Amino acid sequence: MKGCAKMGWFSKKMNIGEGKKYDVSQISKDGVTQEEAVKNNKKLINVFKAFNFQGGEKLEDIELASAMDAFEKIDSQFGNKDGKLSKAELEKGAAWLNKELGLTGDDAIDRKDLKEFIKNIRQATKNDTKVSTDKVISDWQREQTEAAMKKEQPAAPEPETPAPEQKEVEKPKEKPAELYNYVVQADESFTDVIKKSLQAQGKELTSENIQAAKEQFKKDNEGAVKTAKNGIEYLLVGAKVKLPGNVESPKDAASAIAEWSEKHADLVWKPKAPATEEVSQEEEPPAASDEAAESPETVAAEEEKQDVPKDKEGAIKAMGLRETFASKSKGIYVDPKTNQHYKWNPGANEFIALDKNVAMVGKDGANYNKDGKYLHSNSFRLLTDGRDVYTKDDGSTETSTYNDDGKCTKRVEKDKDGNLLSIMNYTYSAEGIKNGCKRIDYYSDKKMKKVTDFSYDTSGEETGQLVRYYSPDGKLEQINKFTNGKNGSYIGQEVDASGNPIGEPWYKNSEDEKISKEEYDKLQE
Repeated sequence: MKGCAKMGWFSKKMNIGEGKKYDVSQISKDGVTQEEAVKNNKKLINVFKAFNFQGGEKLEDIELASAMDAFEKIDSQFGNKDGKLSKAELEKGAAWLNKELGLTGDDAIDRKDLKEFIKNIRQATKNDTKVSTDKVISDWQREQTEAAMKKEQPAAPEPETPAPEQKEVEKPKEKPAELYNYVVQADESFTDVIKKSLQAQGKELTSENIQAAKEQFKKDNEGAVKTAKNGIEYLLVGAKVKLPGNVESPKDAASAIAEWSEKHADLVWKPKAPATEEVSQEEEPPAASDEAAESPETVAAEEEKQDVPKDKEGAIKAMGLRETFASKSKGIYVDPKTNQHYKWNPGANEFIALDKNVAMVGKDGANYNKDGKYLHSNSFRLLTDGRDVYTKDDGSTETSTYNDDGKCTKRVEKDKDGNLLSIMNYTYSAEGIKNGCKRIDYYSDKKMKKVTDFSYDTSGEETGQLVRYYSPDGKLEQINKFTNGKNGSYIGQEVDASGNPIGEPWYKNSEDEKISKEEYDKLQE
């Protein structure tokens, strides 16, 4: 996903799900900020950062081209190359991006997140000056090539100066290989991982290559390689590492650890509270198998067996854990003595220790540091009552309230001066599917300006809106009903208080442009 090495050429528009059509042949010249691309969806921060390979505060044109390339790849790899991404293709695309970006657990994205990401970009760049994606890519590649050639160009000798003694020309340094995310699997040795990496690179499995790859691995993954008491080097099951070869991870970290726990129930790891000094080997997750795994001297066999119950409530009591905001929604508890957080793994019937930097968790499972700031962005802050506050670049804020299932039930938006702008209330079915939403927009004097009722189908997809417009003195001025169609189109109709139509309906496309009924009907095909 880094750079443009894998980019193709774009020449078509892309339909995302049942929604709007996005022209991937044109890229915004102005770029897109994190706030514009992410809005209030925390999971999209990791997606933004993955495409932000040049760094900086925004996705520049070449980085936007990389993002568009991802959608092109989803269509070509998981679809039928028809320029349309169905729900099923978006699901596969989300799974692929999760694997590419190393996103697991609560950080993993789904098809709705993927759709939201491209929608946010589309909205943010709607009125921007566009440039050809082809030209952006070709210019960028040419610049990179010229820069590399200039860097490698030897300096010319000064005139009339005796030539120095001929020295052996130093070979140019080999460009570091691109690194990919990989999760260490159950009963997988350090050597096994290295062999997979070499095979993915098309290199021979010679002892020299294996040893050289191991040394490079240690440089690329500082602290990942552990050493047993018998001198054997090993990796921890579920460890997230970087490999110079795109090796597929069969299972994520939690699943890999669960598999190991099932296979080695008598040696199952139980987390202890972090030590005040250096963490001991017994406090680490299970070691991946190595050449000495079958020996009685293996690390796993040497680990201390602990009498922690296999049931959740028993483990909570034995470990002295306390509830957090995310205990009911995500199964996350905390050791009050050390502030170490643990997440219950129902597959393995045990608690797994979270990152040591996690000091607080929100009801939606988001991780925060000791200052209450989201680990992946300073834009989000956790409040003492479990709400979180998203601060935009312009200083305005969105404060979200969550239920015990981690679903957002209320969102309050205020401007930079603290004046109320809007309130949104959400409802859900017993299965946790969104089935209702009411938004109230306000004038500066806190009087209602507009009330919007959103409707949804059984899968949680928005089907339409009923909007009531009020004058500054509180009088109902107009009621509009909107019905969503396919490909981002919709029908608008003014109605009276009883829902009876007033006048003729109007039709609009994905770009919010008025179209004829015939054009609308064609979009529904």
